[in-house]
Amino acid sequence: MSEQLIPWLNGHLDLCLTCMFSRTDVVAILNDIVTFPHTHGAPPQNVDTLSSIHQDIIPARMVKTTSPPTPPQNIDRQPNPRWLRAIARFQLRKSTYEGIKCCALPDLLGPFLSSSGQAPTGATKRNFYLPVTAVFGQWCAKLTREVDDQRPQVGGFAVHGGMGSWPAVLDRARYEIIWSPLRELANWSHTWTPSNRSRGRCRTPFGRFAETYLIRKLLMGKTSVEAEQVYGLALPRKYMDLAPVYDGRLSGAQPMGSCSNCQVLISINHGSTLNFISAYGLEVQELRLDFERTVESWIGVT
Repeated sequence: MSEQLIPWLNGHLDLCLTCMFSRTDVVAILNDIVTFPHTHGAPPQNVDTLSSIHQDIIPARMVKTTSPPTPPQNIDRQPNPRWLRAIARFQLRKSTYEGIKCCALPDLLGPFLSSSGQAPTGATKRNFYLPVTAVFGQWCAKLTREVDDQRPQVGGFAVHGGMGSWPAVLDRARYEIIWSPLRELANWSHTWTPSNRSRGRCRTPFGRFAETYLIRKLLMGKTSVEAEQVYGLALPRKYMDLAPVYDGRLSGAQPMGSCSNCQVLISINHGSTLNFISAYGLEVQELRLDFERTVESWIGVT
């Protein structure tokens, strides 16, 4: 039997039901949190931040193919008035929260949920943190659609021909989040990565993975002692697909070890790669972190 889940947002939301929200429901609850922040348990000092992030989420979820031009993306962008095929078709617009630049909808939803309040008393991995992470994934998937019955865009980063150097603009923006002189000293660069070396012509530059914000928030700038206390796991991207219900028994199904790019980033930032290697059926160390530190990691899936 699944463990009884703790209500979320000052007791207003049932996590099982919240995980099944439609796109329309998610849009409505985000608006409610901003309109009635104290009712939902948001700290007074976070109210302005919540409102600001919400204003950035609104255009990011507008993925109509007519304006801006195709392809639809959940990224804050605008058509480049000097568009030529030799340069990027779009201009990237960024917002900065807690010193980190965000431009895509999942990047913005993470700090929004983090700012919405702390974990309730008695929160554990099973009764709160995993279901909240599932809610984050489901809301990302649903907000990257135009309508409730449409298949979600894969992360909202779809690209195709005729965009000039736009894909490179996105890659550089993600790379800047985790840039560090430590990586340069280790002879790695934006384009020369462990995945490139192991896969030959298959390019996976630093920053093009969901753990980008996790590494930036929980590892970079930390002491060795602090970094060694960070644990985590990754799930295959198929677990981001829309699910009919939340099932706690499947929360940790088929966890993956960290990718080769992530292993380098973990190591050079004083973390332990052993803390990110999981096998099917094994429990990861119970994470007794407060809600702000957990969801503030802006968890995604690879």
